[in-house]
Amino acid sequence: MLTNSREEKIPVQTKENTFNQRSKTKRIKSDLPDLSYSSHPRDNRNKFGDKPTKKEIENFMNFSRKEDNSGYDDHTEKVVSNVVKDDSHFNEIKDAKIVQDDDTKVRTLPDLKVLAQIFKTYILSEADNKLFLIDQHAAAERYNYEKLQREFIERKNYKKQMLIPLMFDFSVDEAAEVRNNLEKFEELGIIFEEFGDNSYVVREFPGWIEEDEEQMIKIIAEKVLRNNNITFNELRNDAIAMASCKMSIKANQVLTDVEMNKVISDLYECKNPFTCPHGRPIITKMEKKDLEKMFKRIV
Repeated sequence: MLTNSREEKIPVQTKENTFNQRSKTKRIKSDLPDLSYSSHPRDNRNKFGDKPTKKEIENFMNFSRKEDNSGYDDHTEKVVSNVVKDDSHFNEIKDAKIVQDDDTKVRTLPDLKVLAQIFKTYILSEADNKLFLIDQHAAAERYNYEKLQREFIERKNYKKQMLIPLMFDFSVDEAAEVRNNLEKFEELGIIFEEFGDNSYVVREFPGWIEEDEEQMIKIIAEKVLRNNNITFNELRNDAIAMASCKMSIKANQVLTDVEMNKVISDLYECKNPFTCPHGRPIITKMEKKDLEKMFKRIV
């Protein structure tokens, strides 16, 4: 089994996380203009082409077709305050297969206007006589995944050094596997140095790992140990997906109006705004006529 001996570490450089460094200022009154973001998030973003898969497009465009959600649990984390963040999703997806995007181009998302947050997990929006529900974690995770993919290419040689290195202890067989796969780790920017018979230290890690670097490196190593045939691209995508999940806002996290608009604005910059990296849906919709049928305004 892979174990680690944790010592206090002091990263030379840290990066502020907008959502973790939450503002404590009072919410702006509704009758005052929001000077940080437009009420329409589309006004705050750059336009990029969308690249969802054919099935994702069909699911999004045809809300009336029932989706099979039997694979998802309806488990609810115990919330002890209004700002509790649900990290359970990370444990569920760390071994999930990454869904690869294709190059199909479709129209961008509609011009969404944020209405409210519901259940501290979903953002309710409207556009074109339709209601839209956006999973705040899945949306942030998709944006961060594509952002880290770009940063991996643009900042491939950027490393963060540790004043106090991380130490990882392996069994004899595991240490041999790590030794045989040092090149894969180095391509990711993780440098394992032998430290004794079956131990390794990591003195630096890649810049795209922005938090929980010890846990991230441990999970990446475990993926290689479980499957030494894993390709570099598969390992990279898995690692980036895990990093994007860890750095994203969570379910059961209260968002301000500004933060909700930021989530939607970021979603417009995504090549695939319809699913998270693991294939979970980000957005669903209900048309006005569907509501009218519910209330028997129309037949």
